[in-house]
This record gives sequence, structure tokens and C-alpha cells, in this order.
Amino acid sequence: GLFNSNNNVLVRIVSKLPLRHFAEKNEVVKEENVIVLHLHAGGFISMDTKNCQNLTRKWALLTDYVIISVEYRLAPGSQFPAALDDGFQAYYWIINNIESQLGIIPKALIIAGDSSGGNLGLGICLRSIHLGLPQPAGVMLVYPPMSLDSSRFSPSFVLALKDAVLSYSSLMVCKNAYVPSSIKDVKQSYISPLYMRDWELQRLPPVRIIIGGKDPLRDDCYRFAYRLALLKKDVFLHE
Repeated sequence: GLFNSNNNVLVRIVSKLPLRHFAEKNEVVKEENVIVLHLHAGGFISMDTKNCQNLTRKWALLTDYVIISVEYRLAPGSQFPAALDDGFQAYYWIINNIESQLGIIPKALIIAGDSSGGNLGLGICLRSIHLGLPQPAGVMLVYPPMSLDSSRFSPSFVLALKDAVLSYSSLMVCKNAYVPSSIKDVKQSYISPLYMRDWELQRLPPVRIIIGGKDPLRDDCYRFAYRLALLKKDVFLHE
């Protein structure tokens, strides 16, 4: 079902146990479980938690984990940093309120994001670092855009010339819709995690990255993983 947090950020909670099990009585029944905070794909401009239920429901069934998927605001109606703000608020609410409000005692909190959701997931980790908040137990990124800097070239970008989904023009539509025209430097780490500083990378939790062999954005995923590896961080990339 959908649960609305205090500042109107909607999340969809997928669990084998119905929500009423946690919150129907005055005394909340508490249970330990792993929580996955999921941020969906869609290039910052499309998709929602409903579209992703075939994925999140399968996760819940196979793992018994509680999946919390964020209905973050979409561009161009809500540009950067709106989506990041929504994802971070959901994360902050979980670490501070989920036990008292829903009776779920987090055994571990994992962030999972695909495509634009992976970019936002790293942004949540980065903001937590800057605010001195706990990091998640791990972060799983599936073909995430690590850089929105369209002024630079990388060999895998050539794949976008013949990609039916991630064409160059569609990538530019997503980037221009998400990033306000007032922001001239897209190399800031909240927009392009590839440019995170070493001290920020050092504080990241274990990172798992999954990419496609013909993904136009794959090169930057390798670069990000390589930087983490040089710092002797716990990172694994699967193609």
C-alpha cells in the first residue's frame, strides 16, 4: 500500500505482511527485518512506484524484506533537487521513525536504485555524509547515470547513436528536463556522482553496480567503481 510521510512524500511499501499487521493497534507489533529503499528508473521524467511493482513484489517474495519505493517528484515539473529531496526525506524518515510508526526494526537498510534512481541513491548517501547521518548498509545501483555532463565524450556514448531507448536525443531530453538552466556546472556531485571527492567516496557503504554490455552510460560506471577500488572500498561491478 501507499504510505504518506509528514511532508507529503509518498512511498509504496511492499511486504509479505500487510501494513495493518504493523499499525492497526495502539501497541505496534514490532518485528525485525531488512528494509530496501527503492528509487525507480525513468530518466528523472517518467515512471512511478506502480510501474515497478513487478520488480519490488518479486524482491519482497524472494527475500522476505520490506521494500519501500519512493514516489519522488518528476521533472520537468519538479527539477533538481526535488527528486533527491524526496528520496532523502524517505531515508531520513525510515532511520528515525519506522520502528515507532510501523513497528519495523531495521536489521539493515539498503538503498537500491535503477537508472535515474541509482543517481538519486548515491545522492542520498552523499547528503547523509554531509549531514553526519548514518549510511545505509549498502547501495545497489543498476545502470546508473554517473555523470550528466554532456560536454565530455566517452567511447560508450557512441552506443547511444543506435540505441532505440537511450538515444542521444532522449538522454539530452532527460538531462535538460532535470537540471535547471540556472545550473551551469553539472559536475557537482549531487548531479554527477562521478565527481564525488575522495573523502566522500571513503565514507560510502559497500557498493554493487550492475550494467548492460551495450549501455551508453557504462564507461562512467567503470570509472566510478575504479575510483572506489583505488580507495580499497568494498565495490563490485557486474556486466
